[in-house]
Amino acid sequence: EIRSSLTPVDIGADAGDFVFRYPSTTKLLCPGSSFNIVSDITTGASFQWQADTGTGFANIQDNIYYSGTNTNTLHVTNIPSSWYGYLYRCSINGAFSNAFNIKFTNQWLGTVSSEWENPANWSCGILPDGNTDVVIASGSVVLGSNGVCRSISISSTASFTVATGFSLTITH
Repeated sequence: EIRSSLTPVDIGADAGDFVFRYPSTTKLLCPGSSFNIVSDITTGASFQWQADTGTGFANIQDNIYYSGTNTNTLHVTNIPSSWYGYLYRCSINGAFSNAFNIKFTNQWLGTVSSEWENPANWSCGILPDGNTDVVIASGSVVLGSNGVCRSISISSTASFTVATGFSLTITH
């Protein structure tokens, strides 16, 4: 999908602590990010975080990716981009919080060169993959190898060129 107009995104190169609270329910992240989700329902005797990975909501437990699964704040660590579109919610005494949707976005900075293949040109410090939405708001981008991304948004003030013999695969 190529869109000619852009919606502003708030992403950073630092995958540090992001804290998401109601009412914003879509989270734009860098692959490998760590972040907290705070339930919009903060009082109750029993908290249980749930994830929907495409087959419906199921309880999650503390593990290498999650901690705080029985509190009002879920901490997610080093989340893989393959989790694009996962939904999270908290069950509190039989009521459910807002569902939080995660998406991965990598914005073109172009601070080093015009080469797509240079990770330093990207807001996440890594190259986009098949689960990453790409945003090119300005500058000149040249893809000099085979590339892949989930979707791409290119503003009318930016240019994007695929070098001869190479292709960009857009997975959605």
